[in-house]
Amino acid sequence: MLKIVATTIHFLFSSKIDLFLAHGLTVFDHIYDLLDQQFQRLSDLEKTVIYSLAIHRKPILMPELINEIIPPVTSQKLLGILESLKLLSLIEFNGNGFTMQNDVMEYVTNQFG
Repeated sequence: MLKIVATTIHFLFSSKIDLFLAHGLTVFDHIYDLLDQQFQRLSDLEKTVIYSLAIHRKPILMPELINEIIPPVTSQKLLGILESLKLLSLIEFNGNGFTMQNDVMEYVTNQFG
């Protein structure tokens, strides 16, 4: 979650923590607001990948994930999306595959409803 906050401060406030704090925001009170801001900027295809990871709920490797994405995407396109989502700290990769932190997964799951 701190990576998400740091990414947001970097992107929206040019890495100036004092500007972030001057807006009266507290980090933990607004995690979902920050996630919402990031989520709204995602392309439809990025959202599809995020939803697929949330539905799967456990780490998944790229060859398995590509078979779950509808509409189908190329490996090259999926790789670019995964890299983008990782840079935004919305997904992670461990030895077992791509996944999300629990808080991010909970947020994405709530977006379905």
